[in-house]
Amino acid sequence: MGLGDEVKSGDRLLTVLWLFSAERPVLEVEDMARRLQISLSTAYRYVGQLCDAGFLAPMGSLGYGLGPAIIELDRQIRLADPLVRAAGPVLRRLLADLEPTMTILLCRLYRDQVMCVAQRQGREAMTHLSYERGRPMPMLRGAPSKAILAYLPGRAADRLCAAQAVEPGKPRVDYVAFKAELARIRKAGIVVSHSEIDPNVIGVAACVFDPDGRPIGSVCTVLPEEGAPAPAIARVSTLTRASADEITAILFEQDAALQPAAPSPTRRGRDVARRLDDESASMAGPRRRIH
Repeated sequence: MGLGDEVKSGDRLLTVLWLFSAERPVLEVEDMARRLQISLSTAYRYVGQLCDAGFLAPMGSLGYGLGPAIIELDRQIRLADPLVRAAGPVLRRLLADLEPTMTILLCRLYRDQVMCVAQRQGREAMTHLSYERGRPMPMLRGAPSKAILAYLPGRAADRLCAAQAVEPGKPRVDYVAFKAELARIRKAGIVVSHSEIDPNVIGVAACVFDPDGRPIGSVCTVLPEEGAPAPAIARVSTLTRASADEITAILFEQDAALQPAAPSPTRRGRDVARRLDDESASMAGPRRRIH
């Protein structure tokens, strides 16, 4: 078996895990083989490998479910993921500055979707939000998604809109208006959405960038639409954007600290800093990094 065959086999092995969902928490091997259109012997081999690694676990006569290795990896992400670690103290301070009815989401780009990876809630915050940790959300709707999409290459929005156009039952997006909206988000450095995901809910989000100046995620403050006057939304927008900028700065500084020691900033560091500053000036006005 060549390297290419091994990679393809690994890809197919991973597809087994994506068969499981809240609606299908337990599956039989025969069902996996049928859904993946592979032989029963291959399905048994995949299940055996995944059980040995702890990614699947036998559930008696019912079949197999997801295993404890996934929980272990989830813990590692919560403890060691650079984005989550950098955002932790920033989100705590942001929550302290907000009304107790508000919720803060830290989201990150995930394939062609956006996923909440951390959440902070005020004492009186809404308890039922579609955005919850670990749940992929659509890329074309909602403040957390648009805050990221606005800074992705233009072809990303083109491809997502084209893909949506062939999905039955999905409302069609006015492509020209959508592109204009993304341009306004880049200029403002903030996006405010009203009831795009959950009814009677406002989302206020700003983009977080990695050390190379690429959009990696977003910070979003969620607040009830009732009793949210324009001045309150403006204040939330300022605080949310400042928090996103601070997380970006922390990621940049952590990356710079890992570079070889030098008497002056490395060329790469200067280039990254210049790119961030240029993008901020041209796309989002005076968006300074907080140190």
